[in-house]
Amino acid sequence: MPVNGVAPQAALERVSVDDAWQTSTADLTVAPGHSHYEFDYAGLSFVAPQKVEYRYQLEGFDRGWVDAGTRRAAYYTNLPHGHYTFRVIARNNDGVWSETAATAELTIEPHVYQTVWFRLLVLLAIVGLAYAAWQRRLMRVEREFQAVLGERTRIAREIHDTLAQGFVAVSVHLELVAQLMRNSAEAAREQLARAQSLVRSSLEDARTSIWELRSQGTEREDLAVRILKMAEETASRAGSRARVQMQVAGTNHPLDEDVERELMRIAREAVTNAVRHGDAENIVLRLEFEGSMFGMEIRDDGQGFAGTPPDGSSGHFGLTGMRERAEAIGATLAVESSVGEGTAVRLGLNISQAGETEMKT
Repeated sequence: MPVNGVAPQAALERVSVDDAWQTSTADLTVAPGHSHYEFDYAGLSFVAPQKVEYRYQLEGFDRGWVDAGTRRAAYYTNLPHGHYTFRVIARNNDGVWSETAATAELTIEPHVYQTVWFRLLVLLAIVGLAYAAWQRRLMRVEREFQAVLGERTRIAREIHDTLAQGFVAVSVHLELVAQLMRNSAEAAREQLARAQSLVRSSLEDARTSIWELRSQGTEREDLAVRILKMAEETASRAGSRARVQMQVAGTNHPLDEDVERELMRIAREAVTNAVRHGDAENIVLRLEFEGSMFGMEIRDDGQGFAGTPPDGSSGHFGLTGMRERAEAIGATLAVESSVGEGTAVRLGLNISQAGETEMKT
């Protein structure tokens, strides 16, 4: 029997992408989003064309040649993006394979999220988010540090404005006592009594500062409630039976924490003067909220005094400290008193400008 030694010629007839036949089979570029690919091929043999068998391979996807038998189509689904080369060869009825393969180049473009530049953008975004998180944590740590530093500064200012001034005044009176002991025992006793009074006052300041530090919690009470508690406790510590009342006009709303702290100190000093020097029986505290304006008044029915209020030169530093604290928050302070008719301390504050004044101070 004669042997058919003529190798069949393999030919690629057409390529289909999602059942759409392509016009070219040489070099195809397919947009992303397609899933079904079909390659139709044939082997040119005129002796026994029904016995021609085929092998094909999609380089980049198949690991080796695929025996297709007499089937004249190859099917692929869900190919990843990339570049592929489809090859097919044919064998005649006597087992002679074609010398060259029919080829087709196929390029599947990636989705946007599969591109290199998109991944670089994602990487940059992750790095940016990590940097932003680090910056946020750094800012939070810095705020916490500034809060601790501010609290230390405030405590130092409290000590300077209360204990330090009190100790200076006590030292001055003790020096006067040492000088007067030689000449006038009565004058020395008078200065010694003043020194004792200043010591008690300084001790009271220290206790009040400790109470204020312990009373600071995560939830702040209303300013009126805190001032009322402070006034009642101050009167009780001084051994006074004075009746303390609180009046609030307008809508009570919280102020800046530093402003409220200075208002507390001013009110405490006014109440202390009323029960310690004025021997008052009734003390009325009044807070007024009207738009951007805030007012505070501390009125008592004590002994009062005539003329201008005493200053630090006479050994009483309370009113001087009240004026300094009022100036620190940008408030105005006025003191009115008459002998036998009591004393009134009035404070006025523009709330909108109080924060700026405190920052500058």
